[in-house]
Amino acid sequence: VNFCMWSGNPTINKWVDGWLAPKVNKSFAISLTRIDLGAPKVVTKVAEEMAAMNTANGMCGLVWINGVNFKNLREAGNAYGPWADIVPNSVNFDFESTAIKYDKGVPTEGYEFPYNTAQSVFIWSGAPEAQPLSVNEIKRWLENEGKGKFAYANVTDFTGSLFVRTIFHALAGGAEVFTSPLTANAAMEARYMQKSPAVWQFLNDIKPYLYQDPATGGAIYPQTHAEVQQLMWSNLTLLDCAYDVNLAGRQIDLGNLPPHTVAYVLEGQPGTIANTNYVAIPINAQSRAASMAVGNFIGSLEAMFTRNEPEGWGALQSYNPKVPHIEGAGWNTAFNYLENHVSPAYPSVEKLAEFRLGELHSTYVERIEADWHTFVGFA
Repeated sequence: VNFCMWSGNPTINKWVDGWLAPKVNKSFAISLTRIDLGAPKVVTKVAEEMAAMNTANGMCGLVWINGVNFKNLREAGNAYGPWADIVPNSVNFDFESTAIKYDKGVPTEGYEFPYNTAQSVFIWSGAPEAQPLSVNEIKRWLENEGKGKFAYANVTDFTGSLFVRTIFHALAGGAEVFTSPLTANAAMEARYMQKSPAVWQFLNDIKPYLYQDPATGGAIYPQTHAEVQQLMWSNLTLLDCAYDVNLAGRQIDLGNLPPHTVAYVLEGQPGTIANTNYVAIPINAQSRAASMAVGNFIGSLEAMFTRNEPEGWGALQSYNPKVPHIEGAGWNTAFNYLENHVSPAYPSVEKLAEFRLGELHSTYVERIEADWHTFVGFA
């Protein structure tokens, strides 16, 4: 099996070459070879092979993929499946979770198997146990004791866009509501126009309570997350959001944040956004059975644990901690030990999984960012 993947990280390459390949060879007599070929080139390669009538002897047997590349592979009819939700280790995942069921708004439908995930968190350096746990609680906190103690970046920064999208998920909905791309879709456009005003209203309502520019007295939207972090390091703000569950712990270790700082998920409304990446099988893979066996093994608890080990890869996993065979065997304790070994500021795997939200389709992200400029940033 040729495993096609972006190969720019030596740590990841070492896990594939030095751990995964020997394991599948010993267990299944499968020869696994890592191929330095990222998902965009794989999509093109498979399309070229199929156009040349190479329908059963394709170069790529398994590809590390997500987002627009999966969309393009699937729309071309060049993804094999469904297989991911029926192989044995599929029981380790919740395929109805929006973070797995939708790949940036595109239904996965058993054509992708979860590999790793990244999840956003809020970071709180205020009084212990006093953090706001929903978007409405954030608003109430800002209007009272938290006035001036929060800033988020302009949506041209990824974390600024993240915060705005979190509000959108809470007040308008996520991929379960906006079920197909926005472009050239009258029904989705009408739904967006109906639901999005509540988002801009919320963001304008909190504007007077955000961190204010000392010079002008008005709300500022920093251009970068680094500027937002600097406000928090200076104790000018107490709340932040980031697409990095380990950020708070690293900043505590560096002395930039107080020891009681925590990273946490919104437990009320709506949760926190996550971005799952997957493996998929091209339609013309040489041995689909062998490719499925490797994909299935990637989803084993042993494989996920080694990917989660800080010294091995440190990748967050998207398994379902509520599954009885996982919970009963103590795997959650093991995974939480790894994360607490990195930092006690880290949220538990149970909390991360319970409140994990899937990303919206990119057409909504682009529209939300543009509309923020129109209705909030420049309003």
